[in-house]
Amino acid sequence: MRDKEQTEAYILDDENKLIAKLSVHQALQAADQAVTTTADKTPILLKDNDSLQHAMKLVSHFVGESVPILKGDGKTFLGVITEGDLFKAVLNVQSRVRRKERD
Repeated sequence: MRDKEQTEAYILDDENKLIAKLSVHQALQAADQAVTTTADKTPILLKDNDSLQHAMKLVSHFVGESVPILKGDGKTFLGVITEGDLFKAVLNVQSRVRRKERD
């Protein structure tokens, strides 16, 4: 986390399944214990088949750096999305709608 200058990390198992989300504060709180003792085992998450509208609704109550994206099965970790990424996607959709309206 220090090397990447990130305040959040994701703990995955050997099969790329999400175990927990870890904040820098939780990592420090763990001290000599395993970080899984303080990590968030039920973080807010998205699935790859969720709509943009659902994603925006979900992050409207979210505080953090990123949201994990899981495969539709709800287990396999695919990556993360930031609030900025979502805002860009919404702006992109709005721009396309405006262009269609002008045509």
